[in-house]
Amino acid sequence: MLRRWDMALDVERAPGALSTRAELAYHNAKLESRNFRYTTPVIRPIPRDLAASPALASKAFRLMTVPKALHNEVDALLHLRETAGLGLPLIIREPRLTSCTPDHLPDVFGAVPYVDVIRCAEHGALILSHDVPATWVPAYWTISSPSSPLMSKTHAPAATRHSQVIDTTGAGNCFLGGYAIGFVTTGDPIQAAHFGSVASSFVV
Repeated sequence: MLRRWDMALDVERAPGALSTRAELAYHNAKLESRNFRYTTPVIRPIPRDLAASPALASKAFRLMTVPKALHNEVDALLHLRETAGLGLPLIIREPRLTSCTPDHLPDVFGAVPYVDVIRCAEHGALILSHDVPATWVPAYWTISSPSSPLMSKTHAPAATRHSQVIDTTGAGNCFLGGYAIGFVTTGDPIQAAHFGSVASSFVV
């Protein structure tokens, strides 16, 4: 089925391994509370899988790993690219839920120098760079939202659910994909966040 989407696709097989599967359980009918857990061992791509792949030349990479291991993966990826004569890519990190705890905070701070983008969540996205002051992009745009793309420059907006939003599963992944395309296309982190917000809207 994936080959019918007319996209570049590399297939790596792990003999004896089960497909990665997960369970998403909701606690009430309003879908306001949920638990997520993997039901099979997670199969994750690692940098050396890209050694002989055209994907090594990609302009953006999304990594989902614990912060303590992040610098090793980034170093391995950058080494492969340097060997192939490639420059620095955009590094996007999606935190694993199991590492979003206070005891991992020192490792999170230690991983900051290795990434360019960290996934947004229910409060929206904080955009910050050497050239752009801290700016919040809300998670949802509603009738009462500003008609122009003005964002709060002081604090995170309240996490409010639009009446038409039923389930946000997958919105973070889509935001990252849209952000990557937006940043590679425009070079503007704010515009990239707009791309990400629109992309995530298609799955909620």
